[in-house]
Amino acid sequence: MRIIKPLSICLAVLSAGTLLGGCTLPGNRTVYKYDDPEIADDLVLTKSVYEEGKLTIYLASKMSDDLDVWITSDVDDDTYECKTFSNRIEITGDNLKEVTAICIEDDIYKYDIRYLDTDQYAVLAYIWADDLGWDLVAGDEEDYYTAEELAEFDRRGKEAEERYNANWELIKGRYESDNGNVIELYEDETGERFLKTADEEYPYRVFNVGIYESSVDVLCQDGPLEYRFECELAEDGSYIEAYDRSAGEDVKYFKADK
Repeated sequence: MRIIKPLSICLAVLSAGTLLGGCTLPGNRTVYKYDDPEIADDLVLTKSVYEEGKLTIYLASKMSDDLDVWITSDVDDDTYECKTFSNRIEITGDNLKEVTAICIEDDIYKYDIRYLDTDQYAVLAYIWADDLGWDLVAGDEEDYYTAEELAEFDRRGKEAEERYNANWELIKGRYESDNGNVIELYEDETGERFLKTADEEYPYRVFNVGIYESSVDVLCQDGPLEYRFECELAEDGSYIEAYDRSAGEDVKYFKADK
C-alpha cells in the first residue's frame, strides 16, 4: 500500500527497506544501506550507521521538527538519548547494537520500525482517528511481528472475546432508574449488540465490555461519541445497579429483569 502525503512528516524514513549491504568499517562502524521502499514520498531512510556510543539513521529529505522519537527495542530506554536533525536521527548510549526498533510519532502519524540491523526492516504506519485511535494504514503485520508474537496475539484475542461474551451474558437486559428512565442492552437478529437509552432516538453499538473488581464498563461508540455505562457488582455476583457516567453525574438504575 502506497501512502502519498503532502506533509514532510509523512516519513518514508519508516518504511521497509532492502539492505544493499551491511558492512563493518574501520572504527567498529557497521553501515546498512537501504533502497527506497516507495511507501511514502517525502522522506526516505537511506542508511543506518552503528558505531561505538552512537546510532545514526540518515534521511534522504528534511524532517519535520515536531516529531517524537523513542526506542521500542527491549532495552532500558532511559539510558539512551534520541535527537532529531533535519536529515538524520541520532541515538546515543551504550550497547547500541541492541537498538533495532524505534517509533516516530507526531499528533497525526505514527510509525513503528523494526529490524534495523537486518537486510529487511519492517514498518507499521498509523494515522490517528478520533473514533478509532491509532488506525493502521500501511505495512504488513506478518512482516513486522514474529510467528510467535502473532500466535500470542491470536491467543489473547480469543481470550478477550471469551471474556467479552461472558460479561455480556451477565449484564444484558433492561435497567430502570428511580425516575422511570430506561436503559436496555440487547442483541438484534444478526447478533450485533446495542445499548438503547430512553432519550436517544437510535441505539449505541456496544464495542467492549470491561470487568473490574467491583464494576463493569459497557463502552459504546457511534462516530466520535462515546457512551459509558457502568454497573456495580453486588455481593451475589449479579449486576443489579448501574450508573450513567456519560453526563458527568450518577443516575442509579436497577436491573428490571433480573
